Amino acid sequence: MDLYFSGHAHLYSRTYPTYQNNPTQFNFTNPTSTVHVVAGGAGNREGLQKLSSNPPSWFAGGLDTQYRHGIMQVWNNTALTWSYYRSDTNQLYDTFTLVKDQHP
Repeated sequence: MDLYFSGHAHLYSRTYPTYQNNPTQFNFTNPTSTVHVVAGGAGNREGLQKLSSNPPSWFAGGLDTQYRHGIMQVWNNTALTWSYYRSDTNQLYDTFTLVKDQHP
């Protein structure tokens, strides 16, 4: 699996491609393991969670304390872009493009 989305945690975070809690690479081209995105920036009535200020090596983005929303754009069968925006200003907070070569 190249990309996994969840939203249970009330925060935003993103990993590098990771396997068994270790990053397998520090880019998003032909990932050899899964990129995890937690898109829970809508929060809840108790507010948003916070992540540690000392993140693990597989951590690629987040530590977010604002309400946000995301948009995924699928370009073709080999590339997609995920963009995460601040909800009150629509300002871009985080983005990455995942590219995977086609296999026969």
